[in-house]
Amino acid sequence: MKNNEMRDCLIGFDPACPMWIAYHPERQTVSICQEAVVGPGAHGATFSPEEIITYRPYTATTTVVNGMVRILKAEQEPPGWFQRICHKCHCEWFLPFVERMAAGEKIQIEEIQAAYFAYNGKAMQCGRLDEIVEGQS
Repeated sequence: MKNNEMRDCLIGFDPACPMWIAYHPERQTVSICQEAVVGPGAHGATFSPEEIITYRPYTATTTVVNGMVRILKAEQEPPGWFQRICHKCHCEWFLPFVERMAAGEKIQIEEIQAAYFAYNGKAMQCGRLDEIVEGQS
C-alpha cells in the first residue's frame, strides 16, 4: 500500500478492554476506540494531537435501580489520560510523536513506522482499521 493510500495505522491496543489507538497519516489525527468492533456504531473519538494531549474525559459511576441505569456521579479524569491510555495499549513510544505534532511539527509516516518496528519487532499495519483489528483479537 502506498503512503498516499493509507487510511489508519494501528498504533497500539489492549485486548483486555478492548481499546485501540490508531493514527491517520494524511490528517495527522489520533483515534481512540473503546470497543471490540471498530467502525460505525463503535464508541470512539478522533482528536488532533493538540486535543489528545490535554483531553480529560468524564467517567461515570452507575447503578441499576428498577432495571434502569442511574448515574451516581461523573468525575473528570485527572491530567495525563492519554499517556495512561498509551501505556495501557502498549504504545508509549508514540507519545513523543504526538507531542511533536502538537507543537506543530510535521512528521513523516516513515519515521513513525520505524519507531513502531523498533518497539514491536514487526511492521505497523495500515489500511481499514476494522480489517486490521479483526486480526488482532
